[in-house]
Amino acid sequence: MSITQTVSVVKKAVVRICTSVNNQINAYGTGFLVTSDGYVFTCEHVIRDLIQNNLKVLVFLESNLGNYLTFDAKILVHDREHDFAILKIEGENLPFLPLGNYNSVQEGDEAIFSGYPLSVPRVTTHRCTISAKGNDLISPKKINMMQIDG
Repeated sequence: MSITQTVSVVKKAVVRICTSVNNQINAYGTGFLVTSDGYVFTCEHVIRDLIQNNLKVLVFLESNLGNYLTFDAKILVHDREHDFAILKIEGENLPFLPLGNYNSVQEGDEAIFSGYPLSVPRVTTHRCTISAKGNDLISPKKINMMQIDG
């Protein structure tokens, strides 16, 4: 699959993590769907303020028509040490990104990443290089991680 084709597939599963305060939408960051029934991976720092302030978590998914579908999200897991969180939205047949195989990625491989940086209203995509792999990059716990330079 070409990079252009990959970007087209990836963008469909990227979501925007938000909340609503006084009928105003506040964007916090990016996540992506990993199952067709609504499991979302994101970073813990994206939802940290929402948790601390007991705010409702909303997930926005751009539809094929260019408008946004809005879902209430439940926080299932949040791990500050590893900056990881899992959310759940109710839905079916949602676009998703299947998880890859960590062992198939090598240092020096080119990759892309997509998201909503700094509350930009559209998904943006950037190229990067896998610059390090290992299970001791940030934690003494044996968790496989990758570092990217983008």
